[in-house]
Amino acid sequence: MIRFFHVTKTYPGNRVALSDVNFQIQQGEILFVVGPSGAGKSTLLKMVYMGEMPTSGQVVVGGFVSNTIPRSKIPMLRRQVGVVFQDFRLIQDRTAFENVALPLRISGTSGGTELKQRVMNALGRVGLCHRRSALPRELSGGEQQRVALARAIVNDPMVLLADEPTGNLDAVVGDQIIQIICDINAGGTATIVATHNEAVPQKLGCRAARINEGRLFEPGGGPLF
Repeated sequence: MIRFFHVTKTYPGNRVALSDVNFQIQQGEILFVVGPSGAGKSTLLKMVYMGEMPTSGQVVVGGFVSNTIPRSKIPMLRRQVGVVFQDFRLIQDRTAFENVALPLRISGTSGGTELKQRVMNALGRVGLCHRRSALPRELSGGEQQRVALARAIVNDPMVLLADEPTGNLDAVVGDQIIQIICDINAGGTATIVATHNEAVPQKLGCRAARINEGRLFEPGGGPLF
């Protein structure tokens, strides 16, 4: 489903964001990538939806391969990857329903029964059908993150990425968000969660890897393959 083969990413000034990263995730698996700010977590996630390309090495996501994919096919890949950000990135003058509907409209799903059913199903999975008419400013931080989660899964993506999804939330609400992500993963969606909080995967007993200075390791200290 997702495979990184000797992926290195350097930026101008010879700044190394990822260094010889190797790992794979199968359908239905979840991986927590744990590390401090600046360790390379966000760059790794961007590689999955090909917002960044490797300087060397190869990323494979489903049938898409980083060093052969035409630029014209990248939007097709991104329609199959749901992304959740720490800062929610909701459109402030759109309701929760319209924020969740946006990916469907972009991908060509017209208004009507199908769009409404898919949006309400996504909102239902995060427990927010009753807040469908609320604007982001009328929602709590936890509710905004749940809207962002619903938006990420409304297209039934094959991959879900969450970049510090609990970073702006208190511990109780953060645990609720992580549980929703785990429930989505249990439905068969390959999932990567980037976090600075080592306690999260430990508490859940989930597969985890540490990233530091662009290098990815298993908890025991070895490379992750």
